[in-house]
Parts: sequence; structure tokens; C-alpha cells
Amino acid sequence: MIDRPNGPNEEETTRIVAQIERHMAELREEKTLYAARCKPLHEAIHDTITHAVTTMGFDRKALKVTVRQRELVRKMERLEDDLDAVTQTALDRLQSHLGHFADSPLGRAAMDAARATSRRRKPNPVDDFADDESADAAE
Repeated sequence: MIDRPNGPNEEETTRIVAQIERHMAELREEKTLYAARCKPLHEAIHDTITHAVTTMGFDRKALKVTVRQRELVRKMERLEDDLDAVTQTALDRLQSHLGHFADSPLGRAAMDAARATSRRRKPNPVDDFADDESADAAE
């Protein structure tokens, strides 16, 4: 930062603010274009989920949570793949000190809530199919 006793003058202030506003306008345009490009993909995802729920009996929330969890696991794996050996060692040490999430009070509460939710969840036809196959195999 430049040390100026009186700070920027009016002309400099106007120029910098105008430059920032131009960049912000360009950013808004880019966001609009991005949203327009993503809209068909969002619609396809919505249609796929709706089809799975209405015609195949999937639970909407369970399906969306499963997809999101898998996405987060892949993101975590990519983060760890980019670590060098020293940082990986430090990460392993931190994680061992913190313990597993499911062992923490918050983790236990989350696991209890997930178990309670799974008991209230409507049956998944895929589970019934798997039970039928295992019964057939037992005969």
C-alpha cells in the first residue's frame, strides 16, 4: 500500500470505482451466460430425479442426498490426491487427533437422526427386489 498523507484524489477515486464497476458488470454478464448454459443441465437432472421418483419408487430426498454425498466424497478424494507427502502426513496426524466424525457428539447426533429418518422412510422397491433374490438363492 502506498503511504499518502491525503489519500487518493477525486480523479483517482472516480477512475478506480468506475473500473471496478465495469468489472462487476462483466462478471454479471458472465454469470448470466453461465446460468443460461447450465439451465438445460439443471432441467435434465430435475427430470431424471422426477422420473426415478414417479416411475421407479425412489425417495426424492434420499436420492438427492446420496448423489450429494458421493459428489462430496469425490471432492474430498481430489483434495487429498493433490497433497504432497509432508502435508498428507500432517493431515493424517490431525485426523487421528480429532478422531472419526461419527465418534464425536455431533457425529453421534447425526447418525442417530439418520437412523430415525431411515425407519420412517417409505420402502424402496430396489430393497424388495434384493430381498426376493436372496430368498430365491436360499431355496
